[in-house]
Parts: sequence; structure tokens; C-alpha cells
Amino acid sequence: MIGALALIVSAAAGAGGVVDLREPDCSQSGAVAAFPRLRELQDGCDAGFESPDGKWTIRFENGRGEPWLTGAKGDSKTTSGDGVQGPATLAWSPASDTFIVNDGEGSGQDSVLHVYRAEARGLTQATLFQENALKTFRQLNGCASDAVPGVWGLGFDDDGLILHALVQAHRDGECGYREGYVIVSMLVATGETVSVVREPDAGQAFAAFLPGRR
Repeated sequence: MIGALALIVSAAAGAGGVVDLREPDCSQSGAVAAFPRLRELQDGCDAGFESPDGKWTIRFENGRGEPWLTGAKGDSKTTSGDGVQGPATLAWSPASDTFIVNDGEGSGQDSVLHVYRAEARGLTQATLFQENALKTFRQLNGCASDAVPGVWGLGFDDDGLILHALVQAHRDGECGYREGYVIVSMLVATGETVSVVREPDAGQAFAAFLPGRR
């Protein structure tokens, strides 16, 4: 069973599907998310997230759409890849060369992992990480090839060489809950999977990355 982790993820996602016509409260934009290595990106709120080395800033208008990259001199670089539909969470790599966004796709009850490379020419999207995480989970659970569980990037190891992602099946999805959730670790340089840790071992091995386990 997913247990407490699913409850925390669900609570962090908020009340999906509720239309709120009030002005957004942007006070939590940039705050630490339920997953402690991530920051909040609130829908409807302009936001900027500076890289650890101070060279780049990722910006979002109204907390959605395609991110863009600005340099220390204010030069702007556009995005090549998918846009974001919040609510979302995000994190820079410690190496300041890669940026992840967990796209809540409008409800926050699900997640698609977007990985962007920060380069002199701008942001480019690397789709291999989402694809490899899905492939790994499908193989473990015997899922259909078109099954799409949620994928949440948890953050990077301390040197920025490895990205960890949590993959969790939908309650009514094609994969069921045979494996609960798994954490897939992938090389940032290539997207190659280097390890897979299943629940419950994942809870202990990745305690610093998971909700309520700091």
C-alpha cells in the first residue's frame, strides 16, 4: 500500500478541480514544498528561481506556460519544449545546468516530470527522464505499454550527477498498486537508469527527499 506517502502527496496537491475566481495568494510561491528538496510554483503567480551559481534564473509568467531563462546580465533565452500547467514544484541541480519541474497539469493530483537543460542558447527539454521512469515502473508491474503513472522528480544528489524520481500508480490506473511506489535514479547526463528502489525500502533510503521524513 502507498499509505501515508499518498496522503501527504494528495494533501500537498491541494483541492484539484475547484475553480477559484479570487486573486491568487502568491505568498507561498518559492516556499519549500512537501517534498523538501523542491520549491512551490503557484498557478497565477509570476516567479523566478535562481540557479545555485547565480548564473541563470528560470522564470514563469502566471506560474504556467513555457519557462524562460535569463542570464546574470538580463539576457533572455526562450524554451524549446513543453509548457507547465500548475500547480507545480521544481528544483535546480546543484551543478546549475539542469532544472526539473513536476507539472501538476492543472489539478495537482498527478505529475509529469519535465527536465530542462540550461545552456547558452536557452532551455532545452530532455524527455528521456520521464520516459525511462515510466518504462521502469511498467516493467516492474507488468503494466500496459500505454499506462501512465505519475512521475515526481524528488531532486538531485549533492553533486548534481543523479536525479531521483518517485513513480506512483493511479488508484484507478492500469498499473494497480502491486509495487506501491518506486524511486528511480537516473544519470543527469544521459537519463540512464542506474538504480530502482521499491517501497518500503525506498522510504528509508530516500528519507531526506520524502514528505514528513526529514
